[in-house]
Amino acid sequence: MSKSPVRYYDSTKERVVQTVPQEFDLAGPTQWLKGEQDRLAEIASQSAPPAGGKRHYITPALAAALTEGFLGKVSTEAYKYFVSGMPQQYELLRHHDVRLVEKLPHLGYCSFAAIRKQKPDGSPYVVRLHFANFNARIDTTPGATFFDAGSINRGAMFFGVAFCPDANNPQSVMIDRSIHHSGISFITTDPGKALDAAIALRTGVSADEWRKMAVQKLAEQSRAVAKRAA
Repeated sequence: MSKSPVRYYDSTKERVVQTVPQEFDLAGPTQWLKGEQDRLAEIASQSAPPAGGKRHYITPALAAALTEGFLGKVSTEAYKYFVSGMPQQYELLRHHDVRLVEKLPHLGYCSFAAIRKQKPDGSPYVVRLHFANFNARIDTTPGATFFDAGSINRGAMFFGVAFCPDANNPQSVMIDRSIHHSGISFITTDPGKALDAAIALRTGVSADEWRKMAVQKLAEQSRAVAKRAA
């Protein structure tokens, strides 16, 4: 990754020189949300370009504020999406936290839900569900930066991280590397697959198995209705 300072500018205030509609380049944070791209494009069309068409640069602090705002919305919408996809009688705990990548305030991640679990010995842990507006390898080795800076790419990803109480500080938690893949429960760019992973974590049964059970239940209900009508 380049060590040159990152400069930020407001692309909505650039002069549009193309004769075709300009596409918005969303590297994440809400690109997967239905309608978000159209909404941002509408806002951009209402922004008058500055005289001369020069780029309108913004400060890293403003870039950070905009990123936090986007990710705050993602956290809320993602929670709704995952809750609505859970099997009946299974709930998700709300967990909200937004963090930015150090020195790259246009990149960040948020948590939006948590799932309480127990190890075979009965000790508790929790899996927090996250969204990031970039792709990167995750390294949970103690002392590592968590996201491998050299692997950061444009895109987006969902991931789950297992946490357990910190033995040295009962008021905080730490990544439990004894769970799943060194503390990482899943990583995917697909919100549907992320939901499937959350269902399996929350219920202990795979999403595919839940779908089969739902089909069987619907068939049983149909047979019962037909029998009463006979």
